[in-house]
Amino acid sequence: MVLHHLPHARIWSMEDIPAGSGSAGDPMFSDIIKEKMDWCSTVLGVCDCTCETSHKKWGSPVEWKMGLDMGKKVLVLFLDGHMDAAKRNPVVEDVAKQVQFFPIPACEDASNMKIMQGVISSAIIPNVR
Repeated sequence: MVLHHLPHARIWSMEDIPAGSGSAGDPMFSDIIKEKMDWCSTVLGVCDCTCETSHKKWGSPVEWKMGLDMGKKVLVLFLDGHMDAAKRNPVVEDVAKQVQFFPIPACEDASNMKIMQGVISSAIIPNVR
């Protein structure tokens, strides 16, 4: 959805870390994360109940905190109904005290996807740097 509105944006995701990182001379996943955090201008995150048990040093909430500490624009969407569980992670709780999280529907039916498109175009795209 972001690339639909910003076709020239360059996007990186945790899923882009290659399998086997940190072995056979390839960079460690943590080094890749640090490099990409230095490179980016905006951190866009999605908060759901899995953030409760996210990796303490390299999970998504820690990346949002890194972005804040580095002076980046940090935008976090949260799945409706998931914040109570996610906030049991102290990093999520801390970031949520500094950044206004934006709610999105938790299910992906057609009407909720329209809502999501509206949220992305009105609340996220204008804030991407």
